[in-house]
This record gives sequence, structure tokens and C-alpha cells, in this order.
Amino acid sequence: MMERGTYILVALLVLLTSCQDGKVKDEWYVVTKHRIIDDSNRPVDSTAIVPNLDNGWTETVYFHEGQKVRTIVDTAGTGGIGVEYLFGSNEKFEIIREIWPNGQFSFECIVYDGHPYGLSTWWHSNGQKRSQGIRFKGVRIGVWNEWDKDGTLKEMKDHKKEELIDSLTMIRY
Repeated sequence: MMERGTYILVALLVLLTSCQDGKVKDEWYVVTKHRIIDDSNRPVDSTAIVPNLDNGWTETVYFHEGQKVRTIVDTAGTGGIGVEYLFGSNEKFEIIREIWPNGQFSFECIVYDGHPYGLSTWWHSNGQKRSQGIRFKGVRIGVWNEWDKDGTLKEMKDHKKEELIDSLTMIRY
């Protein structure tokens, strides 16, 4: 796990380089994602298991000192997509991952204060990207790409509002 001083140094380097090369969205996403993952890997000291007998899935919630660090919704018995929630220590940030029955990711995004922010990615069940783009408070902004199951780019759609991409750096972990 990285020390807080290391995060500050990484964040400063990210901000300096993003101002130079315009990769604010990528840098914000990478740094924020790794911090949430680090926080969600805190030692677990208690677990709650909630079965949903009607729908055949089970939700397992993991805690560290009374705070949720991870939730896994297991749909193995239904053949459906599973869901993993990774929680940051400040309770405003989380990563949502949907997982195909074969173990491949189906979807991943960062949620801040209840809304998707930054890079959102969907995958086909074979692991090829299906769709990817940036969201700001849940709204699609900038260019979004869509691919077929073979990985061939099908569509690029510009949702405009690129000025919001720079606002991602104002959302601090």
C-alpha cells in the first residue's frame, strides 16, 4: 500500500504532466482508481452475507473497523453477471465492476458521490472492449468509442462538453 506522501507526489506529477499533454482524464482515473483499490484492500475484520433466495444470488459485504471496504454480489447460481463494489476510505468514492460468468470484466467505472465520473468501460464476454468514454456526473462527455466482438472500431461519437474533462482534477480523493 502506498504512503500518503507518495500519493501527493504522484498527484503533483500527474497534474504537471497532464497540463502539458492534455491527459487529465487518464491520469485522474488511474490515480483515483489505484487509491480506491488500495483502500478496498484494507484488512477485513467482519463479514455480512445476505442471500437472496428468490433470485438465487448472494451479497457478501466485507468491513474494516465498521466501514464497508468491498461488496461482492455472486450470481453464480443464476448464470448472470456478478458485481463487485470497491469502497474508498472516505466513503464518497467507489469502483463498480460487473463480471461475466466466465470471469471477464463486463463493466468498470468510478463512482463519486453517487454518480459515475471519469473513464467508463464495457467489455464483450470474450474480453474485447465494447464501449468506452468519459462521464461527468453520469453524463457522457467527449468522444465515446464502440467496438464489435472482434475488437474492430464500429463507431466514434462526440458528446461534446470536453471542458468538463478538466474539471475532473477538482474532484479530489
